[in-house]
Amino acid sequence: MNFRRSVVTLAILLGTTTAADAGSLASGPAYSNGQSFADCLIRNVGTAPVSVLWSNIVIYGDGVGILPITNQSCSVGPLAPGALCVVRANAVPGAMSCSATVPGVASKFRGSFEIRDASDHTLVHEALR
Repeated sequence: MNFRRSVVTLAILLGTTTAADAGSLASGPAYSNGQSFADCLIRNVGTAPVSVLWSNIVIYGDGVGILPITNQSCSVGPLAPGALCVVRANAVPGAMSCSATVPGVASKFRGSFEIRDASDHTLVHEALR
């Protein structure tokens, strides 16, 4: 009976560990008239540094697909607790959104998707969930 309980406990623990390998965050649509920039921002709200790959952060344009990244600050090293990294693309007219695959559990991250003008002022802000 104790062996069976140990096997069940081990199976539960192993299942929990593999499910926590990656988390996902995504924004709802943000609408643009072709303003200058579309930024996807990811913040580490955990207590340990983590490596966030900019290639796992995607900005979509409705009718266009994945937008080419023009600038990013996510691959300069591990993202320290409280630190923020940004992936930027040129904005396109219409609906756009951002999605990110982050290491570990998504609750250790916060994010937003912003449409910005040429002066870098935020015009539209959409939270990543």
